[in-house]
Amino acid sequence: MNESLSKSTEPQPRLWERLQLIVGDGNREGFYYCRICEINGNNMLISRPDFSHGHSLLANNRPVTVNYTRADATYSFTARIRECNPKSDREMNLIDLGNINRIQRRRFVRMEKLFNVGYKCIKQPVKGEADFDGEFRVGHCLNISAGGLLFEAKDKFELGDLVFLNFSFCPFENMPEYVMGIVRQSRERENHDPVCGVEFILREDLHYHFRESDEVTLPAAARIFDLKIQNELVNELFAEQMELRRKGLL
Repeated sequence: MNESLSKSTEPQPRLWERLQLIVGDGNREGFYYCRICEINGNNMLISRPDFSHGHSLLANNRPVTVNYTRADATYSFTARIRECNPKSDREMNLIDLGNINRIQRRRFVRMEKLFNVGYKCIKQPVKGEADFDGEFRVGHCLNISAGGLLFEAKDKFELGDLVFLNFSFCPFENMPEYVMGIVRQSRERENHDPVCGVEFILREDLHYHFRESDEVTLPAAARIFDLKIQNELVNELFAEQMELRRKGLL
């Protein structure tokens, strides 16, 4: 591990962690996403970054800001992007890794909202296609943000489980009826009811969680939730919070 990272008291990046790379400044920033393939001393090998949105392009030896998100906060460090030697179509390097800083407590503001949410766990066998069949179970949302939700379930989940969510009864206009999610928190309440924290998976990030054959069979309705819709949901949640504050209810 790079000395700057290893000396930090903040949570360290992990293998296969999802990273956001930001290149450029101000209104000309470009946003990319990748995964950590290997951490070796002063070097971090990453999957070749996928463009998300923005205006600046990645180029060999350009400085980047690297963000990664955990359940409690978003963390950031600086680095420099560099081509592998020989050049690879699948991987690149991050070098000159800087100190880790906590940049915010949460990426998205959460608000308490009680409504029913349908869910079913998607099993991914070693061989064969993922199973999207089966009936939705009914859970009860406890709080929600544009990045995910916490809900009371009838089943226990393992961290990393994939969940197909049905938001037919969600009160927010900009929430699609169906969203894919990944379990980031699993615990029990005092009454032993399972509670599950799910991070929503953006359409452009589905390939990180499903094999190509599974993406083909993924229901079309589960491939709608993208960055544009997420930002619209951010604005809707913010507007509702402002209205509740105006009424003295928050």
